[in-house]
Amino acid sequence: MRMINRSHAVACMMLVLLSTTVTPALAGNLFNWFDSDQSSSDIIALAHDYEGLSEHRDRSKLKAAMGVDPTSTPWCAAFINALLEKQGRRGSGELTAASFLRWGKKTMKPKPGDIVVMNHHVTIFLGFSDDGKYVTTIGGNQNHMVQISEYPTKRVLSFRTYADVDEPENIPVSKKKSTRSSKKHKQHRVT
Repeated sequence: MRMINRSHAVACMMLVLLSTTVTPALAGNLFNWFDSDQSSSDIIALAHDYEGLSEHRDRSKLKAAMGVDPTSTPWCAAFINALLEKQGRRGSGELTAASFLRWGKKTMKPKPGDIVVMNHHVTIFLGFSDDGKYVTTIGGNQNHMVQISEYPTKRVLSFRTYADVDEPENIPVSKKKSTRSSKKHKQHRVT
């Protein structure tokens, strides 16, 4: 029998929950991914440990975790760097989202736990909407807190992965028509 640690259990539960809200094909890919890449699931579990913390209400907790004051510093990159450090990995070492364009390897097939780089924001990939027009992420400084958010896929500059992936950069595009109402994500003071 295979034993799993607490972060694996949390990640597995999250994958089960995600699989009930995503397409069957993506759900199958999520479970295949879980068996193959422990490090990516760990960053999701770590991010969930901070979910709901606000930069004002929970300033001291976030400052202790990241080493920067979230009320005076754009902190999305600091959050990702802190999580990577907790995993024993090197982050970008910088406080800008763009610094993650040089981190890891680019991929056109992101999996949960990979890094999503946008203009002035960096976050953790959880999945795509059914129509492929939105990415679901968990990250810091998403509406001034650690939370799950959706962003238009067209905002993505790069998906970055831990693995050695030698693929040309290209953002997946779905041919399905959207049934989602047009919704703009309000983003406040991000790096």
